[in-house]
This record gives sequence, structure tokens and C-alpha cells, in this order.
Amino acid sequence: MRSVQGKAGGYVLTREPGSITVLDVVEAVDGPGQAFTCTEIRQRGPLATPAESCATPCAIARAMTRADAAWRAALRAVSIADLVEDVGSDSGPRALAGISAWLTAPNA
Repeated sequence: MRSVQGKAGGYVLTREPGSITVLDVVEAVDGPGQAFTCTEIRQRGPLATPAESCATPCAIARAMTRADAAWRAALRAVSIADLVEDVGSDSGPRALAGISAWLTAPNA
């Protein structure tokens, strides 16, 4: 993808829609980093755990890492072409033509 500046800007696909996953789009917009960043709160506060006792990720960090991996796998399994097909199936055969007309209208 590449970005287009201006009032009618957005993103332009630089590959075939079938080869671009929803995860590709998310990473192009938000970056490839994980959604959750562990800040080791267990090492702060009145009941802080000593750093040497925190050699492995805590239960919350492990759960969030698993959730992030599952989310990424699900987004990796859906392509832009799949979304286009789903719009046609969900909204009828004229939906894509209407969307295209709306996106290309001078006042869009």
C-alpha cells in the first residue's frame, strides 16, 4: 500500500487484493508492534516483587501475548479480496458499484 495525501486521500493498493491480508493493513497503519506492552507493574507498589523474581512474563503478559497471536492469525487469514467478496454477499451485487461511485464522487 501507499498513502495518497489530500481531501480525497487514503491508501492505494500496490499488490493484488488477494495477496493483502487485513493484518498487512493494520500493520501498515499502526505498525507491527504488539497491542499490549508489559510495564512490569508487579515490581512496583507496596507489595512489589523483586526484579530477580520476575525472570518470566507474568500471567497477564502471557495471556495478552496469546491473545495478540490469535488476533494476528485471524487477521492474517482474511484478505482484502475476501472482504470485497463478503460485502457482495452481505449487501447484494449492487453494493460494490454503489461504494465505488460514492468513493469517486467529487464531493466524497
